[in-house]
Amino acid sequence: MPKKPDFVGREEAIAHLNTLITNRNAKIIGIYGKGGIGKTTLAREYLQIQRLKILELNVGMDTEYIVSVKSWVKRQINEQFKQQAKKKFIDMLEQLKYLLQNEKGKVGILIDNLETALDEKGKFQQRHRDYIELITRVLNHPTVNAITLITCREEINEAKLSFIESYPLPELSELAWQEFFSIFEININTLVLSEIHKAYGGNALAMKVITHPIETYYGGSLEDYWLDNKQFLLKGQIKDLIASQFDRLFEHNRHAYNLLYRLGIYSYREIPRVQKIGLYCLLWDVKKSETMQVIESLQRRYLIEFEAGKYWLHPVIRAESLTRLDSLDNTLLLMKEEIDKLLVSDEKIQYFLEWLREVTLVYSDFTPLDFRAFYLCLEYVYSFGIFEQYEFLELASFFGIPSIE
Repeated sequence: MPKKPDFVGREEAIAHLNTLITNRNAKIIGIYGKGGIGKTTLAREYLQIQRLKILELNVGMDTEYIVSVKSWVKRQINEQFKQQAKKKFIDMLEQLKYLLQNEKGKVGILIDNLETALDEKGKFQQRHRDYIELITRVLNHPTVNAITLITCREEINEAKLSFIESYPLPELSELAWQEFFSIFEININTLVLSEIHKAYGGNALAMKVITHPIETYYGGSLEDYWLDNKQFLLKGQIKDLIASQFDRLFEHNRHAYNLLYRLGIYSYREIPRVQKIGLYCLLWDVKKSETMQVIESLQRRYLIEFEAGKYWLHPVIRAESLTRLDSLDNTLLLMKEEIDKLLVSDEKIQYFLEWLREVTLVYSDFTPLDFRAFYLCLEYVYSFGIFEQYEFLELASFFGIPSIE
């Protein structure tokens, strides 16, 4: 089986995780490292290799909109295990523990971007200490049939969580970079490769991002690319690299640029992965026949993450997109703020959005909807307490949203 291009050089990491789990009976492992080094990619790949049922808790990238543990536990009980969740948080934790204890196969749990919930000392912020209860009461219980991987940019500094095994993820080796570039038939000058690898500290995201310009603008020549960008690259700043890619998109592919920075508007909080329909909504100024071409242009550049028809931004790339949202229409930004407020405060809205994404739109052709209609739709849900699915269908029909019925 051919190697996945974005997973080269991680054989030792997989072996290390296996050792922690098999020889040291680790149930929870913290994978630590700087942004872009490949923590989440490793965690997902490992759980998939083990053929586990995966439950993912994406903490979120904005401290203001961190996922509530209570809402996540409730959603797993209701949707993954098809049970009615208890009302009290402590009862829900016991319920989830029981369900995991009685699961036929082992479950893989990924807690992603946990650093957002920590303070400057590596401790959980007071309002997010429910994470400790989830980890200690449920995930670390000896009878729970699950393995938990946590990705975080800094080590957790909680005495109650000292049982978490620590794995600082090393940078990708120069050999891994060489293997990656070879997959894309890039002509490699060993000296140049060594200098670029050193400049970016073996960062996996940097490796992927520079591939497209080398292929497209330098005929696959790593050396020619280096000659033009040496001074820039030696800064060794991944942020500068990403910013330069945004700038290049602005010059050469304005629609792709618009989509990339508009994608920052999604909080990736309760719904950490965006369906293709969500990207179409951001391409209101592009012909329907050209939308997929725009999306694919970002995929080729490794500027957007995607898997199984779902899309998201790497935290480093989203950070850059947010710095560029100032030029977006103020009305759209105000709508984002209002939608975020509703998402945080009202579970009915969360339920509606999940239903809208998974039931109404996934299997149907896209009918263009502007954000005003979408926001008005949310207002109706919020104002009139719409909660039943037949009411959702009526509302969707009223706004011209296609149904799978």
